[in-house]
Amino acid sequence: MEVVTLQESSDRDAVVGQRSVAEAIALLADAQALFDDGRHSETLVRCDEALQRFGEDLDSVVRERVAYGLLLKGLSLARLGHSDDAIGVYEGLIDRAGGSADAKTRRHVAWAFNNRAFMLKELGRGEQSIAAYNELIDQFGDERNPEIRLRVSWALWNKADSLRALSRVAESDGVYDELIARRDEGLNLELDRNIAWCLRCRAWNLWGAGAKEQAVEAYDEPLKRFGNASDGSLRMLVFDSLSDKAAVLVQLGRFEEAISAYDESLALLARRGETQSQVGEAAAITLLLKGELLWSVKRLEEAIVVFDGAVEAYHQARAAGAGTDAAWAAMLAVFYKVSRLCALDRSAEAGRARDQLIAVLGDVGEASPADERSDARETSEQDLAASFAEVINDGDCWRWFDTTDDELPRDTMAERAIDLYRLTEPWALADDDAACDAAQFAAAIVRDIADGYAMLTRPVTADQRRSMPFPQRAESARAQLIRTFGADTWAAKHGHPLLLPEPDQDAENTDRCEGQPPQAGGRTPEAFLRFFLTAAYTHDLVALACDSRTVRQALRDARFGQRAAQQISEARRWARRVTIHMPPEAAGVAIASLLMNQAFFVASQGAISSSADLFPATALLRDC
Repeated sequence: MEVVTLQESSDRDAVVGQRSVAEAIALLADAQALFDDGRHSETLVRCDEALQRFGEDLDSVVRERVAYGLLLKGLSLARLGHSDDAIGVYEGLIDRAGGSADAKTRRHVAWAFNNRAFMLKELGRGEQSIAAYNELIDQFGDERNPEIRLRVSWALWNKADSLRALSRVAESDGVYDELIARRDEGLNLELDRNIAWCLRCRAWNLWGAGAKEQAVEAYDEPLKRFGNASDGSLRMLVFDSLSDKAAVLVQLGRFEEAISAYDESLALLARRGETQSQVGEAAAITLLLKGELLWSVKRLEEAIVVFDGAVEAYHQARAAGAGTDAAWAAMLAVFYKVSRLCALDRSAEAGRARDQLIAVLGDVGEASPADERSDARETSEQDLAASFAEVINDGDCWRWFDTTDDELPRDTMAERAIDLYRLTEPWALADDDAACDAAQFAAAIVRDIADGYAMLTRPVTADQRRSMPFPQRAESARAQLIRTFGADTWAAKHGHPLLLPEPDQDAENTDRCEGQPPQAGGRTPEAFLRFFLTAAYTHDLVALACDSRTVRQALRDARFGQRAAQQISEARRWARRVTIHMPPEAAGVAIASLLMNQAFFVASQGAISSSADLFPATALLRDC
């Protein structure tokens, strides 16, 4: 009988153990190759074979391979669409190896936790997904292993996403704060982008909550963490944070610091972003904002240079294959530059801005007949009489003009303004001495209301709104004018009688519909001339932009509409001041200024060509 010594038995077990390790490694390597080739059904066969042969093996290396086999099986089941089976396999791996101290095995377990939670999230089982992510975070939150820390940070990101899907936004923001606090940047580029986004989101929330000083500090954090990143997209997130910071500083009245923040963001762009076109577009917008700010702090010459820089940045973006997204910024920079040059009595230079805008647009040409008439509409005197009667007989426009509501339906206000401008166009913009005086008077009153609606599209403070030149009812004086022009008889003839107060013998024969008394101070003839020149040059630029087929839609950016609404307010103020304080011929110039700015507003609300009827004819403006 053969006797086996303890030493021989130990050597034999060692050989068997080494063979088991080698076979397990080879079998799982084969499974991995099948998985990489997309042969998931065959992968399952290899994984099951490994589990059957080595599932009870106590060798640490084999156990780690078995754990990996379970992970690979779960992934294959998921790829084959067997989600619930995959979740069951992941749970089996967690039960089998969840307490392992082996570093590699723990990584597989962390992946199993992550994959189970993610699959529950993808299946729409939000609450279960959040609970699964919590298990992963609780078990591995303190791990120092970089790969496991990466899984935990991703778990936090995905948990926050699940919470948002359930409208639990406050909890989601708290999870973002946890992710930020881990300081796991540098482990994964996509995760770094997410962390940068979280940092910006936190600052944004502080800003929205009115904690502006704290928001300024919070917006500095992305720069501290990622300012030296080589990834262009990540730097663009830092850039966006700096831009937001500048906007908060503007609201705080810290203008010089805001200018510095814009400079810092531009310096970041100078290092090149992900694409040259992306950099060019961002630079054009930032330079526009910086130019506006420089003007507000009376650094006038610098502002003009910066506006030119915005145009140049746009050209660079377009040369790199993009630029249309920043066309509005380049166009607005030219518009602002013209206004600033006129204010500085440099109108000759303002005239040359026309060529600069043509270069921005790139395709200005003759408008097609279809374009010319695309916005025209047949309007009868009966239509005009109906709107005129609605205004006079207590229309709801007066409620809007008296409101102090900060949440105005600005889109509705714009639509009403455009509808009334369109309605009144055949009379207000007619160069026809034979036109009915009563109809023209009614059109002027209705267009006055359109101005009021247009002014309501611009976000302003309550104090600013109270000082705006809205139309005023002035019942008695208005009624006298209506009778003088025969507009009451005209409206009744067309089936829309007016409800007028009895004649007031003491009423002055002046038009009080224009609103508040003219403001004194700073409104000199020279200032009026500068305003008129700005309106005239801007009108020319708007006409050019409308004849550009590729970028005229850029006029619909809200900033153009707001600019036009502001100019309408100014034109109305000037119109009532020149009537009283300046020579008679100034009144015609004021009317021309108002008509041109009304056309600017119309163009900002939709694509029309410069030949459309809503643009005042050159002959009409010349007559004014």
